[in-house]
Amino acid sequence: MIRDFFLYTIFMIFILLLVYGHMDILARFHQIRFTKHHYLGIYDPLNVIHDASGMWSYLNDVLLTRLIPNERNNSLKESLYLFGTVRLRQTRVKPDSGACSDLPETIRMIYNTEICIHSMEDGQEENNSFVNSWKVVYEDYVEDLEDSPFVYKSAEQLRTASFSGQRATYSGGGFVANFSRDNIQEARITLDTIKQSKWLDQYTR
Repeated sequence: MIRDFFLYTIFMIFILLLVYGHMDILARFHQIRFTKHHYLGIYDPLNVIHDASGMWSYLNDVLLTRLIPNERNNSLKESLYLFGTVRLRQTRVKPDSGACSDLPETIRMIYNTEICIHSMEDGQEENNSFVNSWKVVYEDYVEDLEDSPFVYKSAEQLRTASFSGQRATYSGGGFVANFSRDNIQEARITLDTIKQSKWLDQYTR
């Protein structure tokens, strides 16, 4: 048994060396750098986006323009685009008025409720579906609102893997807004619609 375990360990080490030994780390670095700097127009995200208003401006002025091939002010070649739906996905945490129950009332009044928001690590991810805003929970069949950006979709439905960020690990599920790849005006109408409905707020992650 020990001999089998030893041989299995050697085999797995060989497989790992074979797989990772063929990865071009430099090429991967340049691919990520190109995507961030040229395709998404981000050089330093912390200096570009500070609040929800900055995010909306970035989405409208930078991202949408670069998502549409042959659009004005877009110098990217059409061959650089990947096929597929353009979508904006967010995960959310559940509101909980009891999250600040241990804090003195004076502090709660000064900072309002912003500091009472759970982190994703608390296991408080929002998975309810809503009707055109985050105020009314939709309790009927979600298939009736399949394309709504307020309907929760699981990681299996979206075929999206989880992502580990600097502050938390985010699941592959969430709320999705789909954008047109053919017409920037239609894409901006979609963006304006979710902006007016306050799709992004303090619970967005």
